[in-house]
Amino acid sequence: MTVAVAAVDLGGTRLRAAVVDSHGNILRRAEALTAHDLATPEQIPSLIREVVAGDNITRAVIGLPGRIDRARRRLGFARNLPIEWLAYLNEEWLSSETGLDVSLGGDAELAAVGEAYFGAGVTEGDTAYLTFSTGVGAAALSGGRLLATHRTGFQIGLIPQIPMPGKLIDTLVSGRQIEAFFRTGGYGAPSVQALLHLVDQGDVGADQLWESIVRHASWVAVLMCHVVCPDVLVVGGGLSNAGWRLLSPMDDALRHFGPQELEHPIRLTTCARGDDAALAGAAAWHVATTASEGTLNDER
Repeated sequence: MTVAVAAVDLGGTRLRAAVVDSHGNILRRAEALTAHDLATPEQIPSLIREVVAGDNITRAVIGLPGRIDRARRRLGFARNLPIEWLAYLNEEWLSSETGLDVSLGGDAELAAVGEAYFGAGVTEGDTAYLTFSTGVGAAALSGGRLLATHRTGFQIGLIPQIPMPGKLIDTLVSGRQIEAFFRTGGYGAPSVQALLHLVDQGDVGADQLWESIVRHASWVAVLMCHVVCPDVLVVGGGLSNAGWRLLSPMDDALRHFGPQELEHPIRLTTCARGDDAALAGAAAWHVATTASEGTLNDER
């Protein structure tokens, strides 16, 4: 029997909701810009109600951009959301507003689960996941189980640039760098593809920015692989749209500065599920966070 679940991916820029089946397929979806001017995160229950209307959905898994306090079942810290929302982003409030059994997770964690179970990662080995989007996110699974303590780990984006104090990695390797460059330079709509087009045209500023992004992203990849030493490192987020122009120097950095003397080299790849990785991850969230061993099929 295929049991569907409501899935939410809340980002600093966009809020996305979907109904997802047990195979990670998106059955229905809704999307809105994240409204930072609202006093409460009322958009989340509203979008959930919209997407599940008429369906017999009992559970929701919500991915949030920040540090999850699992003991208190709430969002403990977030850089890219209004601070007033922290009082509401907890399982109790969200459950009462939606009438569903709500589970919270980090947005990068859900994406890592989605890629491990339904995308470019693996469940029988170790999968690490990095996302370079509005900020930098990271998560990892071993044997299909999420690696996490009672507070969400792998907050790599909050590490300051060396020497400290310096800019946060969250700022140096994110879409905000590109947005600021396009805004101050009057270049039009910002995107990774547009930035690379400027690089190819010989724009010195664009070339310097891209070199900085790649250098810091590669450092993050090396750090993550030394911490986890995965079989697969999956790269997602908007910057992953650069494809080989990001992965090639990142792979070179891993070969020179990453874990050495491995029986099999770490496989580096872009995400297979794209923006849907976190939404798909809701389908396997219960398995990845509660089962000490076994597969997704054991839980169906």
